[in-house]
Amino acid sequence: MDNSEIKIKTLIEKLIDSVYKTSELKTKKPEVELVQNILNGKPTDDRPYFDVYIKTFTSTENNFEFYIFKRKLEKRISTVLGRRITLRLFFDTIIPKNFHVLKDKANQYKEELQEKVNEYVNRQSIIGNDISINIDDVKVINTNWTGGNRMSFIVFATCKNKSNPFVDKVHITIIQRDLNRICTELLGHEYQDGVISGYSLEVDFVKNESSEINESKKDDIKDFIKKNTDKIKDAFNEELKKSSDDAKTAFKHLITKKKELTKEEREEISKELKQVFKRMAKRLGMVSLFILPGGTILVILLNLFTKKKDVPYDETINEGKKVRVFTESIDNHELKWHRDRENRLVEVIEGEGWQLQFDDELPINLEKGMGLIIPEGVYHRVIKGSGNLKVSITVLD
Repeated sequence: MDNSEIKIKTLIEKLIDSVYKTSELKTKKPEVELVQNILNGKPTDDRPYFDVYIKTFTSTENNFEFYIFKRKLEKRISTVLGRRITLRLFFDTIIPKNFHVLKDKANQYKEELQEKVNEYVNRQSIIGNDISINIDDVKVINTNWTGGNRMSFIVFATCKNKSNPFVDKVHITIIQRDLNRICTELLGHEYQDGVISGYSLEVDFVKNESSEINESKKDDIKDFIKKNTDKIKDAFNEELKKSSDDAKTAFKHLITKKKELTKEEREEISKELKQVFKRMAKRLGMVSLFILPGGTILVILLNLFTKKKDVPYDETINEGKKVRVFTESIDNHELKWHRDRENRLVEVIEGEGWQLQFDDELPINLEKGMGLIIPEGVYHRVIKGSGNLKVSITVLD
């Protein structure tokens, strides 16, 4: 027994001793034969959960003295433990004698079940290649509250997505259904006998608890999409072909105008393309992308279907000055060390948290209204901040 089981056993023994001294039982004092920690700290319950097996040395049927003893013991346990622990008492069962055999069966079932689950994950494209399912533990649990000798397995499993933080509702429904089928088939083939009568399944789905996308999750999504770029583009094009003329027009408008779209245009395009994107995600088994808001979907489509620029900024000419905008959607790895062929004056029009770093020097904060000179031939780089960075550049003679 582990430490928690030993503590519960010691406590119950003390309570039995106290109740026995005031009871009218004429037989030997009942003994705790076995304590089992069922949940073992699993996240299926906020409280610990123990089964306690007690040998009474007397007939428990139609025995008024035993009935009174049992009620007093249960009341004392409730008074001492309150609602902190879930405790079930079983009297005079054959389970303790067979417990080691049952534990060996549970361990064997766990190993074989993990093999079956691995085969299932490898052949199921519907749940995606990045889903992992681990059988954490299998325990034997009494299925009869009256203290009978029928036992079942309780299976603890964890499901998570290895490449992004989402296991969504569609995945959960599919996986719960299929895991129950696998558990039933395996149990029926070998394990179900006079003692083991069934199973219960507890799956901990590691999933996003909010539809809000924070910065770390944005990075996870970017990495996820980069790994599947060609697959996503092909599937989206196939779904777009089957879509309405309005959706096709919206996509063409998005690719043509790109970042020059007004807020109203973006909302309208998002409305038309969001369903196409979702059908694409479902087609590929990437239903974790369902959670993305429309604005994020537009950014993804722009990145997928517009030609990548050789430079990490948008540039316009205004009154003889170059005006460059570095957007917050840019990746840090695009902001590379480089040098210019002439002296330049850089003036900051807007930006927050962005920096400029010269070779072998500490970064300089770029603040609105400031100007600085970048000498010809000196290596330097821009370091990303928050929001967009907008600067004007004047070439000095």
